[in-house]
Amino acid sequence: KDPDGPPDNRFTASIVCWHCGQKGHYKDACYVKWRDDNKKKREAKKEKSNAKKDEPKPKADNQEKGRGPPKTFTVPKSTEPPKKPTPPTMLRPIPPLPPLPKQDEDRDGQQRKRQRVALLEHLSRRVLLRL
Repeated sequence: KDPDGPPDNRFTASIVCWHCGQKGHYKDACYVKWRDDNKKKREAKKEKSNAKKDEPKPKADNQEKGRGPPKTFTVPKSTEPPKKPTPPTMLRPIPPLPPLPKQDEDRDGQQRKRQRVALLEHLSRRVLLRL
């Protein structure tokens, strides 16, 4: 019995590998076959990598020309100081909010609606001025 092989038991005693001739496993599960296949693959891979190292690499077209002139430019400095941008809210003064209606004058529903619409229009103009 091979000490490195799989253990024998009553189920695997009658099974014999066609690749290595040992008892206890089939050809598909043969560890000797795996070891041999892996060894062949490693050797083929090593030969391929060695063959690549021996071949000289062709130079690219841009490799022979060098880098060439730099692709940067300088901006001429001006003698004038930079202008400060004015914020959009400073262009026009914002009108004050309309006074809120008193409860005594606010009995009519139409009047309340008109005041709400006027307030919303005023606020929308104020927001647009800030943008």
